[in-house]
Amino acid sequence: MTPKRLSARAGVEWFACGWGLFRLAPLNWLLLGVSLAAVNVLLALVPVLGPVLLLVVTPALYGGIAFAAREQTAGGRPRVEHLLAAVREPRSRAPMIRLGVHLLAVYLLALLIGSFVLGAVAGMLDIELIEGEMQAAPRAEDLTKDALVLVMAMLAIVDVVVAALFFFAIPLVMFHSLAPGAAIQAGIRAAIMNIGPMFVFLLINVGLGALVLAGALTLPPLALALVVVVSVSLAAWYCAFQSVYGDGAAPSTLAA
Repeated sequence: MTPKRLSARAGVEWFACGWGLFRLAPLNWLLLGVSLAAVNVLLALVPVLGPVLLLVVTPALYGGIAFAAREQTAGGRPRVEHLLAAVREPRSRAPMIRLGVHLLAVYLLALLIGSFVLGAVAGMLDIELIEGEMQAAPRAEDLTKDALVLVMAMLAIVDVVVAALFFFAIPLVMFHSLAPGAAIQAGIRAAIMNIGPMFVFLLINVGLGALVLAGALTLPPLALALVVVVSVSLAAWYCAFQSVYGDGAAPSTLAA
């Protein structure tokens, strides 16, 4: 399949498309978003194997989200059971799990690189402490703060890389039966071609999320609005795939 190159404004259109899907079935999308979050939390709480299993099944879960969105654009309604659509479908089950293994490998590689970098920073901190004296204490504190900033930056970079690798790869495996490796390669190509709209889409999601979290500091119940933002973003993700690999426009059902 050949991806389309879209202008940066498409990022806004993707989110608007996601809002349109959400607006037509808000409760359904909220239940999907909450269910996805619940699975993530439950698996993350299982020691050792839980996070590993979570990474392996994540593409299948998101494949179910994409399936729900496609069902809605075809005239149906998104349902919670769609979350397991990729696992229930024999054609997509094994490829999605293999895609999850690729996701696990990416995070393991990131963990290895991160451990090396943080080890180097820790070594610098030890040197400062050993060299001792009064002036070393503030410097050591600065290095500790720098290490925390470095960790946050590395996590952000990993998330961006994962998004580029799997943003289009998951629906390509789910709907077009591409092999996981081929889907990742095609997805990277599509992401590079559409770096403008993807950046705009990222800014919208981060901006709205930050506003909701900031508001929740003064009005805690407002944190529930974050579920709405996440649910709209999930629907918008399918819109992004459809616009890049479909007819280049938002699903027509959104006009309703």
